Amino acid sequence: MSVIGTSSEVTLYEGTTGGNTGFSSKPNAVIDLFGSLDPDDVFGGMPGGIVATFLSLFGCATQASCDEANDAVAANYVDSNDPPFLIIHGTADAGYQNSVKLQDIFTDAGIDSTFISAPGVGHDKNTILTLHADDIVSFLDDKLYSEATEGGVPQTDPTDDDCGFLPGLIGLCHDDPVPPPPPAPPVNSDTVAPKITITTPIDKATISGGIIEIQAQSTDKGGVAKVDFFQGTTLLGSDVTSPYKFGWDTMALPSGMYTLRAVSYDNAGNSATAQIKVRK
Repeated sequence: MSVIGTSSEVTLYEGTTGGNTGFSSKPNAVIDLFGSLDPDDVFGGMPGGIVATFLSLFGCATQASCDEANDAVAANYVDSNDPPFLIIHGTADAGYQNSVKLQDIFTDAGIDSTFISAPGVGHDKNTILTLHADDIVSFLDDKLYSEATEGGVPQTDPTDDDCGFLPGLIGLCHDDPVPPPPPAPPVNSDTVAPKITITTPIDKATISGGIIEIQAQSTDKGGVAKVDFFQGTTLLGSDVTSPYKFGWDTMALPSGMYTLRAVSYDNAGNSATAQIKVRK
C-alpha cells in the first residue's frame, strides 16, 4: 500500500493500458497498516516464507541476485508531493521497524504522515482495524472531506465508498447509513391504581373447614388485568374475569387467625391491595 502512495507518478507504474491513462493514479490519502520494505536491507528481518514469496514474485533465484525487489520499496520513490499517510503497525510484527524508518523518511521529506504503534499486535489486520477504527475514520475525515479541496472543488465525493475496507464498522464511514434510533417507549399516562375490596368473606369472619370462596370487586378506568389472591404471603391463585374469586381449601388448616389479601393489577401496571382477617 505504501508503494501506491509514493510511486503514483513513476513511469514504471503508471502503465499504458486500461483506457484511463490521462488520469493520475495518485491517491488523495494512504492508510498503510504494515509499512514497507527496508530500503537498506530489503529482506532484513523478513520471515522465510515471505522471502520465498518475494523471490518467486520477482523471478529471483536468491536474495543477493534480486535487485528487482528494490522496485517494491516505497522509500525509493518518496518526494514532498506524496499524499498524506497514516501508518499503523503492530509492534509484534516482523516489519515494525521498517515502518518506524519509513515514518522518519516521510518526516525528512516534509510529507504529512502520522505513525501509530499498536503495542503487542502482530500482522493482524482485523485487530488493528478494531483498535484503531476511530483513528482511521478521523484521518479520512480530515484528509478527504474537511479540507480536501482543489480549486474550490472537493477532491473526493463524500458518497464514495472510501471506507469499504472496514468490515463490520457500520455507521463509522460516510457511506454507511447510521441506523435510526429505536422509537421511544410510549409514555404511561395512567398512574391511577385500581380500586379493590374483598366482598366475601367479611373481615373478622369465622369460617369452618372446607372450600371457602374468596370474592373481590375491582374496577379501573383503563381496565383490570387480573386479581391475585393470597393467604398471608402465599399465592393461592388468580382470576382475570369479574367477579374475581378463588376457592380456598381450608380443610387441613389448623385453628387460628388468617390474613387474606387480594391484589388487583390494571392494564397500565398499577396495583392496589385489599386485606382482611378471618378466624377458623
